[in-house]
Amino acid sequence: MSELEIWKIFVSLGVPGLALGVFYMLFRTFSFKFPKVPRNWVGPIIVLFMLLTSGVIFYALTLWSPSAESSDSKIKDISYEDYLSNFFDSSKKSHVLKQLIALNELEVRQFERMFANSSWDGGEHWRSVSFDVSGRRATYTNNPGRSPGTILIQGAPPGTVPIVIGEWFQEDKQEGKFIMGVDSFHNPTKLQLSWGPGFTAKTLWKRKN
Repeated sequence: MSELEIWKIFVSLGVPGLALGVFYMLFRTFSFKFPKVPRNWVGPIIVLFMLLTSGVIFYALTLWSPSAESSDSKIKDISYEDYLSNFFDSSKKSHVLKQLIALNELEVRQFERMFANSSWDGGEHWRSVSFDVSGRRATYTNNPGRSPGTILIQGAPPGTVPIVIGEWFQEDKQEGKFIMGVDSFHNPTKLQLSWGPGFTAKTLWKRKN
């Protein structure tokens, strides 16, 4: 059998076959001395080698496969307009992003003025609510025995009624979206929060500082 025909056989076996071919050619070129293997063991040894090589290849593909960061980058590319159009459309399945979407500079400054470093009495379902310096992320303690969580403010839809939209998620994996009615876009002191199916659950937040 010619060398070309041998390589054709190796190629037909895929990557494991090529690896086997490389080792075969190295052994033949450098005349390595190995103990002779009984003929009836040759086939099983080749099959075992190919299985091990396949395992290494599949492990490598898993190890260097695209990570979750690639899907996160898609989330980061979602515009506020897209988020807003999906937020109120019940026919579209929109997921909780669990991260802030990009807003323009004026909107970012507005939420800083409204909520930065503020604390709120969230009532029965939210308890103590504390915003960070951005005014767009807050943590809440929830009722005793229930999981604490995080809320994210994602924007303020244009309109005559001042409202803010966002999402909430908890350590126990519960999550959802909310509509927040504000009494003022300058220095709010009361927030009417609506959430749950059809935004029918409601509670009043009162500013503490």
